[in-house]
Amino acid sequence: MPGTFLVFLLATIAVGTASGLGLSRVLPPVAAAVVGLNLATFALYAYDKVASRLARKPGSTKPPRVPEPLLLGLAVLGGGIGGIFGIFALRHKTTKPRFREGVTIVVLVEIGLAAFSVWAYPIASGLFDK
Repeated sequence: MPGTFLVFLLATIAVGTASGLGLSRVLPPVAAAVVGLNLATFALYAYDKVASRLARKPGSTKPPRVPEPLLLGLAVLGGGIGGIFGIFALRHKTTKPRFREGVTIVVLVEIGLAAFSVWAYPIASGLFDK
């Protein structure tokens, strides 16, 4: 199981980095990284949804599942919007309150932090103009 966790973590980092590098010509680097992380988070939710369906089919081999701490951790690290889309658009992990409510709270906190940083940046940048 630890080997599977490492593979998923490395795949997420690779997808997020590749997406971020591709978007860095259009968006600022931090925004590109956040978009890449959200795309990777959504991709892992989608993969886990497919793996859960395949595991329920009789006679099929069980593909490795994405560990729940990784799915929640990616949401906390900045992939909350990708997690929300994975939960509600794919209807994955909707019966688990820590996903439904926890990721929703994480997204609200992330939106609040983003709004605060947009508001605070002009104020902070003017402090060092003298």
